Amino acid sequence: MRIQIVKWVSILALLSAVLFWNSVATFQLALNLFVCMAAAVVTLQAFQARRSAWVGAFGVIALLFGAFAVAALADPEQPAMRLGGWFGILLVLASVAAFAVSLTSLKPVQLRSMPSITDRNPGSLAL
Repeated sequence: MRIQIVKWVSILALLSAVLFWNSVATFQLALNLFVCMAAAVVTLQAFQARRSAWVGAFGVIALLFGAFAVAALADPEQPAMRLGGWFGILLVLASVAAFAVSLTSLKPVQLRSMPSITDRNPGSLAL
């Protein structure tokens, strides 16, 4: 459930970046850091689900937004890399699409319950 919330919040953050594209420079560092962390969380979820294509896709998203965040941290006044132009818009829209599709295709892994001594079916799925 927490990963689903992270996905929804990152979709909302990215869509707000598209809506307020002219003033995205004011909250670019926070956006880059949050999307990088959210993509890393989804990468771990995809790794646990053994979905290698999703691991690669969200790994690339995490690396790109992480590089933008490091560039903004290194020189806040004039970062070497910034979300701007058509590349930035395409990257944000592709990230929105990836997070949206991952909502349905990457289901959370259900944990097993504690095995019971008296239960006839030990290790059943937890509710």
